[in-house]
Amino acid sequence: LLEREDVRPSDILVLTFSNEAAEELRARVAAGFTAEIADKFEICTFHTWGYVFLHHFRQEAGFDSERELVLLDDAARAELVAHVLSVADADDILDLKDPDRTAEKVADYIGYLKDRLWTPDHLAAQLEKWVPAEGEADTRAESRALLSVYRAYEEERKRRGAVDFGDLILLPVQILKGSQDLRDRVAAKHGWVLVDEYQDVSRAVAELLMQICGPDNLPWVVGDKRQAIYRFRGAHPGNVDQFGEDDFPGAFTHELDVNFRSGEAVVGAANHLAALLEDPEFEGEAPALWR
Repeated sequence: LLEREDVRPSDILVLTFSNEAAEELRARVAAGFTAEIADKFEICTFHTWGYVFLHHFRQEAGFDSERELVLLDDAARAELVAHVLSVADADDILDLKDPDRTAEKVADYIGYLKDRLWTPDHLAAQLEKWVPAEGEADTRAESRALLSVYRAYEEERKRRGAVDFGDLILLPVQILKGSQDLRDRVAAKHGWVLVDEYQDVSRAVAELLMQICGPDNLPWVVGDKRQAIYRFRGAHPGNVDQFGEDDFPGAFTHELDVNFRSGEAVVGAANHLAALLEDPEFEGEAPALWR
């Protein structure tokens, strides 16, 4: 890109999923370019980008523009949930013998919902429609209690001028979806968007990428579904398939046929195991290593 006369280092935004990957990318750039050029690259995780975005657009996110944003870590998020459990209608989910465990569990649920861009209003709409199927546990009372806590949590979070980890993706998506002017400004700033480890991002992160990149500056991404390791954090390896088909129509896709990371024996064994497990006629248990 830098060999092109129309591309400046400051035009390039490099995004990845983990802090470790971001550090490695920064080290590679620092080793390959002069400090004057390397310092102009923007290399960070999606969540770091979201935090910086919210810092600049605090007012659009519903915060005092003069007040510094507070970022809640896991412990602070659980503490905030514990605080609102006493004022929300939470009897159906509150374990009086271990309220701290209830707070941690509810905090995890809220994180799960935000990772899927589910606001309290979204959850309420789904509860209105939901009728348990035959044989399915009826947890509507517990879900309504969760909704009550979620609403109280969001009100208290905003009152404190705080955001949690999920908000770093959810709020920028909401703000950008609601403002064509902001989308245009972001797209103009980031003329070239490169994404590493695309198989490890969630659908919410893919939604954010669609807001960062307009139809005239499609992102460049690299990913391998077989190397997805963050499903427990909401990663959606299907993003790799949806990239050109649904999310960025017109994007060019290219299969990388050569694996430079593993030896032939390892690749062959992995491919054999994957094919075995995907065979619809396979009825045996997966090998112990896979479990």
